[in-house]
Amino acid sequence: MPTNATLPKLTKSQPSANVGQGLWARLLKNCIWISAALVVILCATELLLSAAHIGEEELVDIVPVVGFWHRPNRLITWRSEGYSQSRTSADGLRDVDFTVAKPAGVRRIAIVGDSMTEAYQVDPKDTFVKLLETKLNKPGQPKVQVMNFGMSCLSTTQALYLFNERIARYSPDVCVLAYHVGDNEKNLYAPGADAFMPRPYSLIDSDGQLKTDWHCYDTWMNGKSRKAYYSTEWLRSNSRLWGVLTKVDLQLSSNAIYAQIKTAVLSVLPSSQDDKTAITTKSVDRITLTTADVGVAPFKSSLEYAKLPPVKEVPFVMPPNLSKKQAAQVLAARGAGPAWRANLTNSAQRFTVAGAIIETLNKACERQNCKLMVAALPAPNNSMLYFRELHLMEKVAARAGFAFVNVNSAFPSLAPMQESDLYYNIHFTPKGHALVADTLLKALQQNQLVQP
Repeated sequence: MPTNATLPKLTKSQPSANVGQGLWARLLKNCIWISAALVVILCATELLLSAAHIGEEELVDIVPVVGFWHRPNRLITWRSEGYSQSRTSADGLRDVDFTVAKPAGVRRIAIVGDSMTEAYQVDPKDTFVKLLETKLNKPGQPKVQVMNFGMSCLSTTQALYLFNERIARYSPDVCVLAYHVGDNEKNLYAPGADAFMPRPYSLIDSDGQLKTDWHCYDTWMNGKSRKAYYSTEWLRSNSRLWGVLTKVDLQLSSNAIYAQIKTAVLSVLPSSQDDKTAITTKSVDRITLTTADVGVAPFKSSLEYAKLPPVKEVPFVMPPNLSKKQAAQVLAARGAGPAWRANLTNSAQRFTVAGAIIETLNKACERQNCKLMVAALPAPNNSMLYFRELHLMEKVAARAGFAFVNVNSAFPSLAPMQESDLYYNIHFTPKGHALVADTLLKALQQNQLVQP
């Protein structure tokens, strides 16, 4: 039997220092493998998106004064409503490159408007801008250049500044403002409007003078949105995946909860010392068009363009034999009567601002030896408020002496949600663009702005 002296000693095991080191080494190795796998997945995703031309709708560039404009020399593959693939010019037009100096013997027509003019839903050659150019030129004898200055969401205020900043230097002979439904509202600042995109707004002050409201513009240029924009410059320029995420962001921008989350994220971004385009109201006033520059007459906001015919009140009689639900619907419709009249009055008052902007644009054109024509593009939803604006627009044109054409008259009247081969959804099909081009051609000829 062994004695205590011969028994092996039992000792308490001690953790080795190498065990902890091995754990951290494995963790680091796993992180490296995961990171490498993510890089491979992202690169593969980028290659696939690039090969399929997906995520190539990142077209907006933030620019001084106007607010936003197309990114220059950018390939855009568009899949919303229609389909197109085209490249912006060196100056950011959805068009070919033009020399700044106008060629001898050539007339130029600049068309400025929103997405209806920009028309990414169709090939560039199928837009009403290029169709009009084709119709104005004989084969082999290009004597007229029609330039596309369309930009999604462009307001009439921005069109005014765009003329001064970019269009005027091309020495156009004619400027066509393609006015569209909603342009009236885009001129006026409302709390929360365009929180993530800078743009100048307009107002008429207490003295009846048209003024530019730079509040939203300055807030963006000196806030978190601008810092976030420039911190993602490389991604916006090179990443198709970022383009996809931007598209998703645009689709969700109208969601109130998403907007609050996005605002909260932007609020915690670190401060930036980047002053690439820090622009204040003072510097803008020095370098851009002002009311005094174009000599616009004082424009009083006393409903000069907004006098509406009185609405005749009809005694209301409840139809007999209605259920409670039907009676409630009739009363609801009855209540919409005063609201509708109020909307008409408010729309007309807002158009006072739009009328002043267009008069100012006309003065700016006159200073450049350029003729203005306003073309009211058709509204597929047959908005009665919009049609009322166009009646007021005729008065503005008669007063200021510029040409006006209502393209709505060439398009059929559609019921709400009624389909038409002239529209995809909101924007024109190639057939719709062809009809607009024909109407503009006749109007230009009738107003002696081009040769018949």
